[in-house]
Amino acid sequence: MAKRKKQNKLPFLAQAGPVSVWMILFVTIPLLFIIFVSFMKRGTYGGIEYVPSTESYSSLRDPVYWSVIMKSFKVATMTTFSMFGIWLSLCLLHCQEARRNCFKADYAADDSILDKRYDEAECLDVVLPNEWSGKSCPGPCFKN
Repeated sequence: MAKRKKQNKLPFLAQAGPVSVWMILFVTIPLLFIIFVSFMKRGTYGGIEYVPSTESYSSLRDPVYWSVIMKSFKVATMTTFSMFGIWLSLCLLHCQEARRNCFKADYAADDSILDKRYDEAECLDVVLPNEWSGKSCPGPCFKN
């Protein structure tokens, strides 16, 4: 069996290390603290008494909490779909502009292969081969 060559892990650690430390410090530790505090008893004046309790979770049976949770999901759903609509319209505008800029190359009007490729390509990340158009595509949506 052939021996594997030992790879240098420094480039990987140089990229993943700082991000991992950042995520642990500012996402994982606070999230674990929130979960820990959620199982503690509420103090008299809103503080935390470090006595284990499920008292906070028993209040979830109250219909008022479910009403608030459902309203939150409704707002989140409406926001998601409205942002998707804005994103889609901006994407379509960008693709129309890219098509205008990208296919101004001079080519023979009777070139049926290029016409077919134009219809198929639309705004994909492709370049029509130089054998068909004679020019590379300068548009923002396509690679040279």
